[in-house]
Amino acid sequence: MDKFVIRTKRVRINNQQTESPEINQDEPEFIQNQGSRSAPVQEQPPVDNTNISEQVIVDPGLWPCISTTGFDSAEREKIRRAYLTKGPCQPQLVKFPTTDFSGRSRSFNYSWYKFKEFRKWLEYSESKDAAFCLYCYLFNIEFGDNRYKHDAFVGQGFRNWKRRDRLEKHDGDHNSSHSKCMKACEDLLKRKQHVDIMIAGISTQAKANYRIRLNAPIECVRMLLMQALAFRGHDESETSNNQGNFLAVLKFLYKHNEEANRVSLKNAPENNILISPTIQKDLCNCASFLTTRAIIEDINDGFFSLLVDEARDSAIKEQMVVGLRYVNSKGIIVERILGIIHVQDTTSQVLKNGIDLLFATHGISTSRIRGQRYGGRLQEVRENGWDDLLTDVGNFCEKNDIDVPLMDEFFVPRGRSRRTFQRPTNLHHFQVSLFYNVIDFQLQKMNDRLDNVNMELLTCISSLDPRHSFSAFDKHKLIKLAKFYPLEFNEMSLMALDDQLDNYILNMRSDNDFSDLKGVAELAQKMVLKQKDLGFLLVYMLLKLALILPVATAIVERAFSAMNLIKSVLINAMGDTWLNDCLVTYIERDIFETISNEEIMQRFQNMKKRRMLL
Repeated sequence: MDKFVIRTKRVRINNQQTESPEINQDEPEFIQNQGSRSAPVQEQPPVDNTNISEQVIVDPGLWPCISTTGFDSAEREKIRRAYLTKGPCQPQLVKFPTTDFSGRSRSFNYSWYKFKEFRKWLEYSESKDAAFCLYCYLFNIEFGDNRYKHDAFVGQGFRNWKRRDRLEKHDGDHNSSHSKCMKACEDLLKRKQHVDIMIAGISTQAKANYRIRLNAPIECVRMLLMQALAFRGHDESETSNNQGNFLAVLKFLYKHNEEANRVSLKNAPENNILISPTIQKDLCNCASFLTTRAIIEDINDGFFSLLVDEARDSAIKEQMVVGLRYVNSKGIIVERILGIIHVQDTTSQVLKNGIDLLFATHGISTSRIRGQRYGGRLQEVRENGWDDLLTDVGNFCEKNDIDVPLMDEFFVPRGRSRRTFQRPTNLHHFQVSLFYNVIDFQLQKMNDRLDNVNMELLTCISSLDPRHSFSAFDKHKLIKLAKFYPLEFNEMSLMALDDQLDNYILNMRSDNDFSDLKGVAELAQKMVLKQKDLGFLLVYMLLKLALILPVATAIVERAFSAMNLIKSVLINAMGDTWLNDCLVTYIERDIFETISNEEIMQRFQNMKKRRMLL
């Protein structure tokens, strides 16, 4: 089971209004693993942010093989349920890798996702450039014969792109192994067909009472998340005067809702009261998951920019906030928070690993990134990095038997008179003369280079300005801007853009609806409103690429302000997943408000086995 999960230890917290760091104690936390389905999984170095719960490995090429890991039936069911709830991995890349077949280049076709017979099970792995079957991966050990266990869709992956008929052959008839696996997956998610449920014989009235009883905690969780309030109290016993916000709000709700009060708390079955800390965290996780999914759906597989910054929380843990900047379907520029990740340190490799894991968890392809903006990491190193660097160098020298000069002694360079030379200390020499000078040199070079590129980009983007009847329009500068994006504008696209720009400027200047626009952002919204984005596809793409260029990381800075509100000095023992769930729903509460209680119920029900049915 360790190939799929890391189990967190239970920690007892006695501080007032403190949240327990464990999350979903009954469920495993899925982590990224570099193993493949067909080969034994080798031990990997630990991932820095493994505390994010239920991190399903999205890329099917990285999944370990269920049939060779010796799981018991309960563990297998948890894994299968998690993957089925997540759904098939179906990235839509700008350009899929090509393979040569007898002199002709072939690649995976994303339109295969849309075929009715393939769309529920067909997956694509970016790491292996291969197609897989979700259903057969999860259940082929139960239904597949020895020959079928080595099927390309289960083992190394299918890569014969010129033979689409192999997909239909794999689908097979109603008696094929694939069909049996598909039926098993459908039955797994149908709790009504499970033996324990049929034996229990749950009545219609019991189901209705369960729905009423579950709706009340969801309302409480919604209110507490949107107000960034703590859930639990120091003493939640029956005799306590302050049982915490969650129980207080829940009892207030029951007091004013006779229907809910009739089937809840003391009137509910003792094993189904739905007030435990695990239930609270499950509901928060459902809310966070659905909020993030709504954000990803709003991006609609479009281009976006990455906004990243790091800071320490009240528990002195390094936290990295990841935000996205994109243009939605209405042509409006939007900045959203994708999540917050705990990282062990702020080196570039650790941050990259954290971002990759977050993207893999939510099924976002890095191929859609068209801009990146990070906080002032180098400037922070200049201001706060000397002590850490000195410690690391000292440890290295001690390990390798290298003499370390005393920092308080005077430093005299070679070839200089000790009597006439002004005598700074070794600390001053290494910190000021060397460390600061090197950092300042790097900052200067980077700023000079970025200033030149930024000025060129801004000059080109200014040609899109619609003010004064598009007086700033310059076709040559816009074509030059398009050349900054070779993946979107190849030679043929540049030729088409040249012709389209001529028609575009004539159309814009002759349309009174575009005469009073105040900027490029209004231009994008007006083009969508008047459906000009469909008539000038390449121009609108260029406009979106210009709008998503990151200019600041203000949204992630605001996220840190919210983090200090949620994880305060009094509530400093929160788990990383618990913090992420609370932060995302609080910051993106306008999205969270659109998530219905029914959606949260369904997600909650499918997370794991429940004692009751909806």
